[in-house]
Amino acid sequence: MKTIDEYIKETAEFHGRYTPHIALSVIMVDYAIELIGKLNIKKVGVLVESEKSCGCDQDALYVMLKDIFGYCFLRRADLGKSSAFYLYNVKTGFGVRVFVSPEKCKKYPKIYGWFMKEKTDEKPTKE
Repeated sequence: MKTIDEYIKETAEFHGRYTPHIALSVIMVDYAIELIGKLNIKKVGVLVESEKSCGCDQDALYVMLKDIFGYCFLRRADLGKSSAFYLYNVKTGFGVRVFVSPEKCKKYPKIYGWFMKEKTDEKPTKE
């Protein structure tokens, strides 16, 4: 399996550009794969709950899951959420849901502001 950094780079190339959401999505997919592995699921389906404008989750899922599971059934439901998806066994529907909790992000004001799409007067940096 590739490293997180390799998957971030590959996903950014597939997506067409690097965004902070790419890095977040790759980390979330890595965690979901770890959980799915513990459940011994071989044929995986994916339901992405993100808004139409955000393809980062789908791109990270596609790039990472094709290496591990080959083909997987991927659906997107526009539930107005960001950074939430469900990986499941296609036969039973049993699986795991991975999401970012806005409440837990409050400890990190810059991440929380970005995640909640708050306007700021700060100029972006490369950090």
